[in-house]
Amino acid sequence: MTYILVDTANTFFRARHAIQGDADIKLGMAFHITLNSIKKAWRDFNGSHVVFCLKGRTWRKDNYEPYKHNRSDARAALTPKEQEEDQLF
Repeated sequence: MTYILVDTANTFFRARHAIQGDADIKLGMAFHITLNSIKKAWRDFNGSHVVFCLKGRTWRKDNYEPYKHNRSDARAALTPKEQEEDQLF
């Protein structure tokens, strides 16, 4: 058996930022890119199962206090359009 492990948040985040256009176009294309990436891995590695790894607590926060500490500052600096898009995603 071959398991394809998908870091769902990372894959979707990377796909989201590879596309230009309106939020609804970006959302649809991000899903498309994510699913095509999984399909490619399935074929390349002859997969039999796909496991979607979703967000959870990371060991990095326990060992490195400043990990992602600047995220709230970055979110506060977003334009209204960027905030709307961030909420959509």
